[in-house]
Amino acid sequence: MPDILRPSGRCLPHVVEIEPHEVRAWCGCGRSAMLPWCESRDARCGERSRRVAVERPRLVWLCSCLRTENPPFCDGPHSLHEDAP
Repeated sequence: MPDILRPSGRCLPHVVEIEPHEVRAWCGCGRSAMLPWCESRDARCGERSRRVAVERPRLVWLCSCLRTENPPFCDGPHSLHEDAP
């Protein structure tokens, strides 16, 4: 799966600024060429993709390792696994 890596080889979340008028879909399968955003081309991603919308402008940390328990947001599980990239 395509991850954003630190120099240490560990995975990093996608940090993106979202505006209130934007409604985007986070890719939950890792196959999109536009990560972290879903291209809606892969039917297998369907229920794993998540809507991302905010009430005010803000930075959000979106999961890139796909191990989060709170999709689409990074909750740090990549740092808990020995096998994490």
